[in-house]
Amino acid sequence: MPLSPKFGLILSGLTGVGKSTLQQALLDDGCWAPLLLTSRIVELSEGESIKHVSREELISEIKDGRVAAPVFFGDNLYGWPKLDFERIRHEPAGCVIATRPYTALLLGANIPGLIPIWLDIPEEARLERLRKRAAPRDLNPRISALRLARDTEDAAYRELFENCVSADDRSQETLSRILEIGLVNRGKGR
Repeated sequence: MPLSPKFGLILSGLTGVGKSTLQQALLDDGCWAPLLLTSRIVELSEGESIKHVSREELISEIKDGRVAAPVFFGDNLYGWPKLDFERIRHEPAGCVIATRPYTALLLGANIPGLIPIWLDIPEEARLERLRKRAAPRDLNPRISALRLARDTEDAAYRELFENCVSADDRSQETLSRILEIGLVNRGKGR
């Protein structure tokens, strides 16, 4: 059933918890995401919400103010077109973003209606998911090591998230409810 969101979500957590999978499921239910621009090569399976831009062009667009919220991850640069970022700021309802934790906390603190969510999964299950990944960025030892090293930094942010959701077979239902009614029991998500 299509959602009637009144809020937006910022999904965060360690590599392999299911941020992209849950984001896509919510997009399939009628939510929206800003276009994500990246300097890395994008695979066809990643869909239309991510686009490759050369590193030089992306840097130029950031310097010109045409791309907002730049971040490096796994040796690649990412950002959102300024128009999409403005939509996040002014129309967050139904927006679902997957970001690093400090970006999630920063956006959540400054955009009313955008709720940061930390996705949790037992470590054994997360490591199993990582072993099954087959994207080129996961198979490149250097890039994979850089991404996983960031997880050590990211893990420290977990305690700063008011809302933690278990990334299990009920998480899409939980996130859909948060999109529609917000958080009834603030502070009870841990």
